[in-house]
Amino acid sequence: MKVLIVGSDAMSFNGRIVKTRHRLNALGADVQVMRLHLHSRANGFRKDDPGADLQAYASRLVLELLQVVPSSLARPIAFRSLLKDVFRHFNAVLPDALHVMDPYALKVAVLWKRQSGADTAIIFDACEWFPGTAAADAATGRYIQALLSEFGPELSAWVCSSEALSKLYTDSYPEWPSPYLFGNVPDWDLSRPVQRTASPLRKTLGVVPEDIVLLFSGAFNRCRGIEALLRGASDLQPHTHLAFMGYGPLTDEIQSYANAHSNVHLIDAVAPTELQAWLSGADAGLIPYQTDIANHRIATPNKLYEFPCAGVPLLSRDLPIIHNTIITHGIGSVLDEPAWGGDTSDGAADFSIMTARIRSFRRDEDLDRRLFDFSRISHDRLLGGLDAVYSGAENRTSSQQS
Repeated sequence: MKVLIVGSDAMSFNGRIVKTRHRLNALGADVQVMRLHLHSRANGFRKDDPGADLQAYASRLVLELLQVVPSSLARPIAFRSLLKDVFRHFNAVLPDALHVMDPYALKVAVLWKRQSGADTAIIFDACEWFPGTAAADAATGRYIQALLSEFGPELSAWVCSSEALSKLYTDSYPEWPSPYLFGNVPDWDLSRPVQRTASPLRKTLGVVPEDIVLLFSGAFNRCRGIEALLRGASDLQPHTHLAFMGYGPLTDEIQSYANAHSNVHLIDAVAPTELQAWLSGADAGLIPYQTDIANHRIATPNKLYEFPCAGVPLLSRDLPIIHNTIITHGIGSVLDEPAWGGDTSDGAADFSIMTARIRSFRRDEDLDRRLFDFSRISHDRLLGGLDAVYSGAENRTSSQQS
């Protein structure tokens, strides 16, 4: 079965694609990735994306996808040029399924299917509430909702990362088919014991076992509380370290703070196969996301599962879904706003609150068992949705070929 994953870096080209691709490969699918590159408004596809198997470059500016107008209005020549280029690659692959990662990719996939008449399944990955992300202002949010209303009814199936997010989409778009749950759980081997002191993270930082390491892992985007963490860095105690592992728009700002503070560290993103070992070296995984973003309030981000699966407790802001998960399973602590500096532009994180909580983690003799139990339950419950969708699509494809 041939699957083409399509996403745009304007919305959702993230770690979930890596997870999806890995899972589909395990199911025996032939998976390729295409990246719609919208931010530069210069190329239709990302030229330097190491994970892209198909590399195509639109010759004209990508304008229409970024315009806040209903898709039923006239499309500029630039967008038609982009579509022609994209469609040529879709036709060359002729996938059994297009797995689209955001509303922009959904639009392109449906337009291609309408034109080509291909019997390709379109599967939408509702990995976040796209109308309410940090990147979506009110006008963009309305445009995204219009895209979902227009093109969503033509989906073959869709997957969602949590029950709360599924309900939000279902209430908003009742004409869509029933969703499948595919959570943000890493597909890791939980049978191997995690050795904290042997982690490459601690070796890279040069810390001793008594040192405390606070780790933010993921995309360095605004509205995730990173700026407040950096502003509090000058108050870090000598044996407390703040590490950022990943990439994104705030990389240069983090590097500047790392240059000025010996216990602030910037680490490049690591391969998915190495992530568990690196995360295991932290004393706590941070989820400092701002609470004034709609998507954050219902988010179940990768790190909510990745840190526990690496044996690391969580320190989080008070975000409803994350709060309930952490408290119900006893896998960390939800800290009040003073720890995070608030949602203001000039607040600074208070690391004394975080380090005090970490010392309580170290005295909790039952914490490791709770982290493991949560990881095992999450795997059993949340990895089946993608398998079910593609088993159905594969059966449909096999019956058509026969």
